[in-house]
Amino acid sequence: MRILVTISLLLTMLVDFANAKDIYGCDNTSKIEARQSEFKSYVDRNIKRKPNPLTSLHTEGTLPHHGIYDESVNAEKDFDIMLLMSLSWLAGIDKNNSFDVVRKYILAWVEVYQPNFNPIDETVFDKFFQAYYIIKPGLKKSEMERIDAFISFWGYGYLKKLSKQSSNDNWQSHRIKLLTLMSVAIHDEKLYNAASKLFKKQIYNNIYSDGHTIDFDKRDALEYTIYDLLPLVQSALVAKGQGDDWYSWESQSGSSLKKGLYWLNPYITKAKTHYEFSNTTQEFDRVRKNAGLGYSGVFLPKSASDLYWSAQLLDKNLLKIAVYTNNSMHAPSFTLLCN
Repeated sequence: MRILVTISLLLTMLVDFANAKDIYGCDNTSKIEARQSEFKSYVDRNIKRKPNPLTSLHTEGTLPHHGIYDESVNAEKDFDIMLLMSLSWLAGIDKNNSFDVVRKYILAWVEVYQPNFNPIDETVFDKFFQAYYIIKPGLKKSEMERIDAFISFWGYGYLKKLSKQSSNDNWQSHRIKLLTLMSVAIHDEKLYNAASKLFKKQIYNNIYSDGHTIDFDKRDALEYTIYDLLPLVQSALVAKGQGDDWYSWESQSGSSLKKGLYWLNPYITKAKTHYEFSNTTQEFDRVRKNAGLGYSGVFLPKSASDLYWSAQLLDKNLLKIAVYTNNSMHAPSFTLLCN
């Protein structure tokens, strides 16, 4: 009887493993397998590392060595580990250890973290949701229910706050990203439909018909164009996995996420240059500049690397731009399942 039970459990795990994919709907593990030694080395380095969950994260509007900035940045390393370990598990690289680490980290954060609904502080949880979605088929039902309930509380908390304000800056882009990820992570159609409506509203409110964004006007910085666009690209990737095209959707003004990226392209290829934050309207930008944190000078294309490596998953014409950002065809790990 024990043998039959063991075989049944193993078969269930194999089925779950076979059904697993990422939150963008991708499951091509061949490029991860081709970099097996890189991923295996990462697993080996982090197997014994303990999760470092905090009750709260706070980096928005603060500087290094102030408040809990440093502790937050250190704790955020957990999310990189979750995502890379989940990719290792999906590709069959040290499956047991990879899965155990991701499971342990996710449950540790669910036990400790108390959402503060600040989208700049919490934007780093994108990797948490991505990792959870990947390993979810392998978790116990009780664990899934516990994690889903935590995310549901969080998601509906964001939705409640979104219904009470009409922001159109990068904060709103990050809220929409988080809501979209949460909705698909827990298969909540109501949250997903709400995220879809908010996304389209943000395309109209945040991006002009020529492609430049509200935050570029406010901050006089392409860095903030990236902050506007990257979370929207991530949202569009999640929607693509659900069979929806948010990338090329146009608002009544003619604005679209695609136009936002193509407006930025010449600054990445250096056909155009821009001096960052020269005429910003925000005092905090000047504070960061005076603190020597680099919020000044000529825009550097490498800062758009994550944006374009993500966007090329929606538009292959942007692959050459992605390569330009870091002068390499070595795709970041988070893109490998879809490439």
